[in-house]
Amino acid sequence: MLAYDDYGNLRYIGANPNNYVLFNDELWRIIGVFSENTHGVSGEKLIKII
Repeated sequence: MLAYDDYGNLRYIGANPNNYVLFNDELWRIIGVFSENTHGVSGEKLIKII
């Protein structure tokens, strides 16, 4: 599932969300899409992966 937090960032939620991507030949989990209000880069939205 997807949900917005208090800052307007889009987050994956739930016990077992299907939010994995292959990047640089490694499997990463997407945490969310973050607005410029929380990361400080003007005019850009960034995706956080772990």
